[in-house]
Amino acid sequence: MPDAKIKNPQIAEEAAGWAVALDAGELSSDHKLKLADWLLESPRHVEELLIAATLFDAFDGVDADKSRSVDALISSLPSEVVSIVRGGQQTDRKTAEALNGVVTPRLPWLQWVGVGAAASIALAFISFAVAPQFAARSIDGFEVADTRNDGSSGFATKLGEQRKMTLEDGSIIHVNTQSEVVIRYEEHQRVVELLRGEALFEVAHNPDRPFRVIAGDTVAEAIGTTFNVYRTGDQTTVAVIDGKVAVMTENDFVNTAAEDEIALDDIGQTDDGRLLLAAGQKADIAPDAKTVRVAAANVKAVTSWRVGQLIFEGDSLANIAAQFNRYNRTRIVIADDRLASTEFSGVFDADDPESLIEFLELADNIRVDRHSSGVIKLSPR
Repeated sequence: MPDAKIKNPQIAEEAAGWAVALDAGELSSDHKLKLADWLLESPRHVEELLIAATLFDAFDGVDADKSRSVDALISSLPSEVVSIVRGGQQTDRKTAEALNGVVTPRLPWLQWVGVGAAASIALAFISFAVAPQFAARSIDGFEVADTRNDGSSGFATKLGEQRKMTLEDGSIIHVNTQSEVVIRYEEHQRVVELLRGEALFEVAHNPDRPFRVIAGDTVAEAIGTTFNVYRTGDQTTVAVIDGKVAVMTENDFVNTAAEDEIALDDIGQTDDGRLLLAAGQKADIAPDAKTVRVAAANVKAVTSWRVGQLIFEGDSLANIAAQFNRYNRTRIVIADDRLASTEFSGVFDADDPESLIEFLELADNIRVDRHSSGVIKLSPR
């Protein structure tokens, strides 16, 4: 299975450009907002900016007349290697060189951190440059959603962007790429409508004021829980990470005898007949077919988008391409139905479609054609 470690040269180049611009002096108002938007698009952008800034600082002592040799310069760099956003054990210098061909020097203030912490560090690093225009934002998104005429509020994410909203009761909404939510707090209920895309909800428990998520004809009510809702054109998937979720739908339960499918007798129900999903379960609701399928949920795969990853286990190439296309301007097109149904497994960075393409190029039966328009066409050989 591929584990996408390949760097995206375009992102690295953009990060280097921002590092140079920040070092050169005060950014214009327009550039401040562009930098803020660029950082918000992906945790990978934060990582690359940190790396670029670290390298920039490490080479700050190089003399202008180039009197020092390259070998002497390299030998003077710190020998420790740091991974900024990927967890795990520390990698020694030789291993890092073998994997990446580049060793990242370490500044004294850099520590082993997760994606969220790395994002905070990046924003702290540029806080003087982007204030005051950026002061009302956080790396997780706008602190205040757009208020609508009916008293509701909402926001949408663009291609590759993710946001987080903390609601007045402490509940948190994480919104994935190309998604839109509307939030409406009423006296006796808390309502969030997912108009399109995907969101993960961490719900503060309040039985006197139920928290309900509406996605088309489906209503999911949290019972002190964490759950993910993904709405596509023809299907809504509700996956429970922790706790329980009551799902109201008029669709009929179907059993396709799939290995991960849960039998009707093993599925809970509320007193009023709603479907009761427990942690580790998901419901795929297809309004057009008027069906609902309950199965085991791969919690790690469901939530992997929060850390910029895509995890596939026996997914069709058509689905894999569709998922990559949600996050990237590069479009992957499959020219053959049989190839589209071929199943693959692997872990990839969501904003690095080249890692998938390089993996597919190893297969003898797949032809890859790159077009100047940014389209990558896959077809049988």
